[in-house]
Amino acid sequence: MKSLRHGKDRGIVLKKTRLPNQNVSLTIFSEQSGKIFIFAYGIRTITSRRLSHLESGNYISFSYRIQDDRKYLSETELIFGYSKIKVDELRLQKIYTILQFLHKILPEDEPEYELFVKTMDYFKELNNSVVVDAKAEERFLSDCIEALGYIDTQTRSHQNFDVYDFIQQLTNLKLR
Repeated sequence: MKSLRHGKDRGIVLKKTRLPNQNVSLTIFSEQSGKIFIFAYGIRTITSRRLSHLESGNYISFSYRIQDDRKYLSETELIFGYSKIKVDELRLQKIYTILQFLHKILPEDEPEYELFVKTMDYFKELNNSVVVDAKAEERFLSDCIEALGYIDTQTRSHQNFDVYDFIQQLTNLKLR
């Protein structure tokens, strides 16, 4: 017999991948479950109300069903779209850098609440600040890899430590 469960969560859309037949695969950094993969069927139809909610970087509330160990999107609600970020090229570049990084580094189905809060704080800062702080991204990335256990405080504070080089060696992802 197939098991069927339901869930509700909030999260940041990290990545959206188009699939055949108007379907989409989503990667979401959720508050309760960490990085999760969800399938959204029929989402790309012209009548879908959910499509605009699922842009990369949006903070959404969503419900889903779990069937045969896969998650299927049911309902969505846009909580915050970070509109100030999306109209500024520098801010948009920074948010996409962070989304790529999180997609690559976060373990699947592992709650990372502290990191989720840090991410939300960084997005709020990036959206609301008058001037983009050049060092904020570097601090955020360092906070993330320290929270995930890749480095310790001593390594982070070493004067020769370059967080971008470290991430590139770790993930093969060039962030700058």
